[in-house]
Amino acid sequence: MKYLFITLSSIVVAYLVVLVFIYFYQRNLLYHPSENNYQNDEAKFNYQEVYIEVDSSIKLKSWFLNKDLNSLKTLIIFHGNAGDLSNRIYKLNELNKLDINVLLISWRGFSGNVGSPTEKNLYKDAGAAIKWLNKQGVKNNQIILYGESLGTGVAIEIGKKNVFNSIILESPFTSMEEAAKIYYPFLPIKILLKDRFDSIDKVEKIKIPILIMHGEKDDIIPFFMGKKLFEKANEPKHSYFTSKDDHMMTFDESLLKETALQPIFYPSINKKNLDNFNKKFFQEFDKYPNHLSLLSYDLIGLVYYLSLKNDLSEINKSFKSQNTFKGKIGIFDIKDNKINHKLNFYQIDQGSLKEIF
Repeated sequence: MKYLFITLSSIVVAYLVVLVFIYFYQRNLLYHPSENNYQNDEAKFNYQEVYIEVDSSIKLKSWFLNKDLNSLKTLIIFHGNAGDLSNRIYKLNELNKLDINVLLISWRGFSGNVGSPTEKNLYKDAGAAIKWLNKQGVKNNQIILYGESLGTGVAIEIGKKNVFNSIILESPFTSMEEAAKIYYPFLPIKILLKDRFDSIDKVEKIKIPILIMHGEKDDIIPFFMGKKLFEKANEPKHSYFTSKDDHMMTFDESLLKETALQPIFYPSINKKNLDNFNKKFFQEFDKYPNHLSLLSYDLIGLVYYLSLKNDLSEINKSFKSQNTFKGKIGIFDIKDNKINHKLNFYQIDQGSLKEIF
């Protein structure tokens, strides 16, 4: 009995030590300014490095892509809980292709900024960035709020004022309490938590257009949280939910024009080729191919198969005379520079391969 009491007492003491540690050091677990995951991207855009003053002691290092403040809208990015500005170069490279101005701010404690990040302080930083844009002549109704991961909690807090153009949430969470319970189910999170970011209780206050993006393979913030926020959000609302993306969602034409390429037919692709190409593409680029990539692959494959049993020099001559090419995918007739397909055609339909004719 004595040993049982000692054992139980030791467990209780150890548990209390864990509680004390979590309470006082929880922000070290939440904010990771020195964690850099994307450092090798080359910037393909011009930007100004600006410092946004929050108060006399805090100035936020920021990147400003200024194209035309008078005629174009301005996107302000509130980044996540890890890394510095350079970790978002890959994202800025894609956004720079759009007719839009972009302001990427870094939080206090990040990117060499002094200060300590907390929920309250992040709201102050975001508010200062909005005021800075206003001083540059940008009106609130021309500002698009963009929150990434932890930054979605900030975007929702700022967005509930409903004076902005719209709001975009990438890989959002419902609340820090619900997210923390997934990682620490054995702790009384509700009692211990300092920074709550209760987005699920705030999102229904947003009346401006909202876009929520989330990937099913997100292993940091569960996919169900993005869907839960979307269900509670008001109209007008839009979603971009994918089965391929993880936490740091990638950008391509299919994201910006999701349905534009859906009707495309593929004359040579087959299930085995498709699976192999998807696998090799992911290994090389750490993302899955979109329809443009598949079409390019398919056309190259078409030429390859047509030339498989024919001399390439003879193919060029064939456009001036009747000829029939037989490959692994069917028959390809050329006569008087006109093409007659006798092939098996396929279509990518909701992630699966469907034979058309």
